[in-house]
Amino acid sequence: MNDKERNIVETAIGVISRYGVRRTTMSDIAAAAGISRQTLYSSYANKEEVLAAAICYSTDRTMEALEADWSKDGSIADKLDAYFQHCVIAYYDMLSQMPDAEDLVTGYNTVGKAEQDKAMQRKGEVLASLLAPYRDKLARADMTPQDLADMVLNASSNFKYVAKDRAHLLKLIASLRKAALSLIGEV
Repeated sequence: MNDKERNIVETAIGVISRYGVRRTTMSDIAAAAGISRQTLYSSYANKEEVLAAAICYSTDRTMEALEADWSKDGSIADKLDAYFQHCVIAYYDMLSQMPDAEDLVTGYNTVGKAEQDKAMQRKGEVLASLLAPYRDKLARADMTPQDLADMVLNASSNFKYVAKDRAHLLKLIASLRKAALSLIGEV
């Protein structure tokens, strides 16, 4: 992604987070980015492409931050905490501050949902790789690293919608964390 596209996508994330996809126009994005509509259309054919690029960009930033935290020496518990911070708590906080940001989290339309599906797959793959060293311990519980990764991913992804408030979110995460650590024998 070049600097112009990065500017467009970062701007689009802000505009869409404030107004939602439905109320955001290509003109809004162009004006906020300080570019002409023609310049915007030379990079992205329509709002759906901008949304997909914004979701991909957000996922890339999340995964980079997660991988940076995971590269530090730390326990599996520390790494799960980093996952929850970057992939659950950060999104919950964003949605609490800007409810229209949900379009970025859910994907809003077919193109965006496909990009969100890719994001979920990436998160599941990194969780499964994190849990791979515990394959034997998980086998005793008739689970695989992918099974546990799917459980953590799907449960925690829905926490942002069912949590009554941030304290409740943190309690839900703590329970899931404890269950996951217990399954791999790291409590």
